[in-house]
Amino acid sequence: MEQQIKLQSVREWLRLYEETYQLLHGDKDMNINEAFPSKFLKAADLEGKKIKLQIDRISMENFDDDAKPTAYFVGKEKGMVLNKTNSMILGAEYGPETDNWVGKSISLYSKKVSYNGSMVDSLAVEPFKEVSETDAQF
Repeated sequence: MEQQIKLQSVREWLRLYEETYQLLHGDKDMNINEAFPSKFLKAADLEGKKIKLQIDRISMENFDDDAKPTAYFVGKEKGMVLNKTNSMILGAEYGPETDNWVGKSISLYSKKVSYNGSMVDSLAVEPFKEVSETDAQF
């Protein structure tokens, strides 16, 4: 009987603790990426997936005192701000004139990169290449 009372007391304490925690810290199911939406793609938007996209247009977007090339994709709302690495990868494949990139397909994925001494998730691109079983003969 005494053990049963202790067990009930522990359960009640846990319930009160969880309720207090939620009051102090808010909804425990909140996603921080949803709290700060962006019109531009982030690595978290891909949820670890590698996806195929078709370039719809490249335009310059203003950020404070700077303008950066931004890729927009067919059927997608968010654009991807192109860093120098991704711009150079696309330029090496499709040429330096961004008008020639329109209609081309790319693979978009996230990968870890070193930034300011920390490893962070970053968006990465590569030209999309169709692969079939007959292409991989050993």
